[in-house]
Amino acid sequence: MRKECGKMNGRKILTRQFWLICCKIKIKMENQVEKKKRGGRREGAGRKKTTCKTYGFNAPEEVSKILESTPNKTDFIIQAILEKHQRGL
Repeated sequence: MRKECGKMNGRKILTRQFWLICCKIKIKMENQVEKKKRGGRREGAGRKKTTCKTYGFNAPEEVSKILESTPNKTDFIIQAILEKHQRGL
């Protein structure tokens, strides 16, 4: 059984080989995933999620002097809060 696949210079192409090639190309094109060239979500892109939360506060002058003399302010504040919590609020 022969099927018509297309026309070339006004003549019908009736060969079985050409028809099979057309079908293979069509199947390949249907199975391909269209790749976008710009933008969109990419795996591994962006900042990594953390379990930390940022807080900001206004420190009085006395507290400010203590924090400024401390080499690692974050660790100092965390340690102070944990000690206070362990003793009881």
